[in-house]
Amino acid sequence: KSTAGGDSVYSVHALHHYTQRGIKLMIRGAVDMGFLLPENLRSPGDLRVFAEAALLGWENQPYFYEKRSQRMPVMAGLNLPTFRLLDRLSFQVEYYDNPFLNGKQFVETAYPIWSDAAADGEYHRDDWKWSLYARKTLNRILTIHLQAADDYLRLPLFNYNPSDMALTQNPKNWYYLMRLECRL
Repeated sequence: KSTAGGDSVYSVHALHHYTQRGIKLMIRGAVDMGFLLPENLRSPGDLRVFAEAALLGWENQPYFYEKRSQRMPVMAGLNLPTFRLLDRLSFQVEYYDNPFLNGKQFVETAYPIWSDAAADGEYHRDDWKWSLYARKTLNRILTIHLQAADDYLRLPLFNYNPSDMALTQNPKNWYYLMRLECRL
């Protein structure tokens, strides 16, 4: 099937703009403010502030990558002091202004056709992500890890393949987990 100009109705000329090459930039840093706490009360890493940002491609592209700010995840965190009650208590946050839903089903096709209404380039419900993590060594064998988060966790499906979509897609969605680690 073709148009009056002879082009196929199904041809997408914009596909010629996309390549795998690109310039990706990253910056990260940390400031350790733990020296402000009394030495006998602080754990290693207490009051450490850290941040990271990345630019996932310098060149702007039509429709998908029009603004650099939409390809720039920015993360920050703080290791909170617990005065040796815990080994680590860390809060982390991420802002990523990506206008598309975070799902792998949209990258599995070589043809950029969006059939999901949430994938029209105006999806911003998942721009903010966060995590609160705690760790406590109980003895030389056992360590307990606790986490509450709204992040990119993908659980396995019934066939053990990872889910296409992250577990938490709405700001009101979050999860918690506990892991007991045993060293032999």
